[in-house]
Amino acid sequence: MITTEQLFHQTTEKNFEKYALKVFRYQFEHNKVYHEFCSLLNRTPVEVKTLEDIPFLPISFFKTHQIINENQTV
Repeated sequence: MITTEQLFHQTTEKNFEKYALKVFRYQFEHNKVYHEFCSLLNRTPVEVKTLEDIPFLPISFFKTHQIINENQTV
C-alpha cells in the first residue's frame, strides 16, 4: 500500500511518476467503474507505462456513477 507521505511528498518527477503508476494500477484493480472505463479505452496496466498514459475519468462520471473502490462503503 502507498502511504500519504509517499504519494504527496515526492522530490523528483521520476518518483512521482512511479507512485502515480502504482495508484493507477491499484484503482484499475479495485474500482469497477474506472476499470471498465480504462478497458474501453484499451488502457490497461500493460499499456500504461508513463504518467501521460494514465486516463482520467470525465468529471461527469462523478455525477452519474458511484466512484468507489470495492472495499469501501458509502
